[in-house]
Amino acid sequence: MIHKTAITLTSALAVASSASAGWHHEIDLDQYEHGTVLNGVDLGPFTASADSFHSTTDLLVAFDTTQTGTRDRDLEGPNSGGGSWKDGNLAGTTADVGTILIIQEINSSFAGYTDGSQTVVSRPDDEGRRSGGTQPGAGEITLDFHSGVNAFGFTLIDVEKTGEFNNETGFFALFSDGNQTTKVSFADLIDENSVYYDPSIEFGDNSANRIEALTAAELGLEQIERVTINLGGSGGVGEFTVTGVPTPSAMLGGLGLMAMLVSRRNSRKRCHA
Repeated sequence: MIHKTAITLTSALAVASSASAGWHHEIDLDQYEHGTVLNGVDLGPFTASADSFHSTTDLLVAFDTTQTGTRDRDLEGPNSGGGSWKDGNLAGTTADVGTILIIQEINSSFAGYTDGSQTVVSRPDDEGRRSGGTQPGAGEITLDFHSGVNAFGFTLIDVEKTGEFNNETGFFALFSDGNQTTKVSFADLIDENSVYYDPSIEFGDNSANRIEALTAAELGLEQIERVTINLGGSGGVGEFTVTGVPTPSAMLGGLGLMAMLVSRRNSRKRCHA
């Protein structure tokens, strides 16, 4: 009986821990057709937008990495034909990243839309112009959370070389209380002297890297309200993971359940004494 109670107590601890961590959500973009324009679309915990540094159209577009023969094969991952990512901490794996977000390139080869409502791009292709000299890089993707979150992580696709990131481009930034509080350069992720260093990350052509979630507490924040992802060249982002800010009532409920079970266990111990 005591052993069974201990298991139940463990479950209560898990409930309390889950409550203190808040809800967890993995954003599924696979429901959107390849080429779908997603500016301002409610994607669950956030809405997203794009700022192209080379076009006023600013299209944020869904790109299905499992497709073949696309306008940008550097964004193609494992698919029905087999294969794997060439670089990154997902290299050599058949990890299905699925649909990601890209900043659509608008140039002479832009094939327009598949319908008159301009909701689907017929040939998705990421903006690939790199930073350098007076060139600012590709652009920026912004995620605006409906309410503050506790942690945020994502997968970064096809960031190729250090020429795509420097002090002014190639980074992700987090905002709280309307202000930018933290900026993490992609260079920080591969710098052994950086607090954001991750030895598993490796950039390169057709790379896929999972960026582990950063928590608000680690950054000295109460919550994260917005994230911007600045791309210094070609690339895309997906597999977003978000953990919500815990509610006091949920935390108290979980801790109350734990306390009740502790009391029951102690009472049973006294009965067996």
